[in-house]
Amino acid sequence: MSTQPAPSVPGANPGEYLLHVATGYMASACVNAAAYLKIADLLAGGPKPVAELAVAAEANEDALYRLLRALAALDVFKETAPRVFANTPASEPLRSGPHSLRDLVIWFSDPFHLRFRSVCL
Repeated sequence: MSTQPAPSVPGANPGEYLLHVATGYMASACVNAAAYLKIADLLAGGPKPVAELAVAAEANEDALYRLLRALAALDVFKETAPRVFANTPASEPLRSGPHSLRDLVIWFSDPFHLRFRSVCL
């Protein structure tokens, strides 16, 4: 076992850091949903209103707006105007194409991986 201190979030106390780690699945779930809905592909031509994205993705507009706001807070997408979103460098690898990470991101963030706890108990 390593004696190295655990990495930390700058300025966070140990409790804040622990909560940051424990809620990491939330960001993962949001990225999974955006990748599954192909939001980065829909934004390839530039910023679009969430209403238009919801129609194209066949998603609930209000839920998609909350999802995109959460991902904008993580710099995965950017809200360029109220309820209008664009890709960022972080979302570009979610676009379809020869260098896409979309399928891998969907697999890594699949809820199946959260079942690990049941294997350990």
